[in-house]
Amino acid sequence: MAAVTKSDAVTTPNPCILDAKTIDWSADMEKRLPRMVLRGLKPARKLPVFVIGLSHTRSVYDVLKDDPDPRFGVLLIPKGKRSRLDEISPRLLSRFEPEIAVSMIGGNEHNLLGLIEQPEPFDFEEPSVPIMFEDRRIVPRAQVRAMLNLMLTGMLSKVRLLKRFYGKPTVHVASPPPIPDNEHLAQHLGAFAKSAGLEPRFTPAPIRLKLYRMGNQIVKEMCEAEGIHFIGPMEEALDENGFLAAPYRKADPTHANARYGAHVLDALRAYADAVSAGGAPHPARVTPPLESTS
Repeated sequence: MAAVTKSDAVTTPNPCILDAKTIDWSADMEKRLPRMVLRGLKPARKLPVFVIGLSHTRSVYDVLKDDPDPRFGVLLIPKGKRSRLDEISPRLLSRFEPEIAVSMIGGNEHNLLGLIEQPEPFDFEEPSVPIMFEDRRIVPRAQVRAMLNLMLTGMLSKVRLLKRFYGKPTVHVASPPPIPDNEHLAQHLGAFAKSAGLEPRFTPAPIRLKLYRMGNQIVKEMCEAEGIHFIGPMEEALDENGFLAAPYRKADPTHANARYGAHVLDALRAYADAVSAGGAPHPARVTPPLESTS
């Protein structure tokens, strides 16, 4: 496949940016054949690496938008849908024929549970983050895990669908870790503005990191059971405690920027090269535990 240059991308459609809209046919074709038949006649687009996901996909989308790589096609499910997860369906997936399928689906469940302080502040034990706030209600670890597991149900079903539908090497990329800076959060509340109220109170950063790592563990266990390769947070983009470092944050409370996305693409290229060479996938990234400051 010929290389795509930046100058080409200015005058021609970017081949890396995939359309999430339904297929449009000519009026003549619409009159002669029903839409169900027309969908079957549309050939699937062949892709070396197909990346699909929701808002966290934006980090790689923004890289490929400005610097196309013909190995990748990225499909960012747009806002405005009643349920963006529901858009990830066999009907949509049938439009593409990838050699490698990549999920960047979900990833905000830990934020929904723990970004904004709960009415009754809580904490729980998480071995990877050995910090406890004894002045808060200590919730059993199993109870927190059960809640996260429930919240992750829809997302996990879509990652499974990706693997089972294509039957190809499949990767799930974890969302970026929490942002520890409360000042940044207060200035960029984004979608959390309504729930934050007039005087936002944020769950302490170590607890948010616990929720993030527990959620990642749940997803990683499912990936291992399904034969899906799991890629954790980009080590190059973490601070000394495992949080998202300042240069990699977007101007919102939860997402990483294109600089982070560039590292994700590098990790996916390394995985694709390993698959092409017939070698074993790279092991999942392991983040060192947060050291106690007490």
